[in-house]
Amino acid sequence: MTISHIVGLTLLFLLASAVILVGCERWIVYHPYKYPEGNWSPSSSSFSKEDISFVASDGVALHGWYFSSNRSNPTLLWFHGNAG
Repeated sequence: MTISHIVGLTLLFLLASAVILVGCERWIVYHPYKYPEGNWSPSSSSFSKEDISFVASDGVALHGWYFSSNRSNPTLLWFHGNAG
């Protein structure tokens, strides 16, 4: 096998990989999955939380949890994902 064959096969492999990744991009990035029951639920933690719900101007109902702190640390705003 000559060097030109190796280079050609390598380029073909890279091109095919790029085409496959671009074709599957929406599924890879936005693929929703169900969270398993477990420690992610704030009801199972020792932190005090406040349920917050409101309806946005476009009619979408939003729900979240606010965990208060006695310290003056910055607040973390956590968005769980694209398709959850």
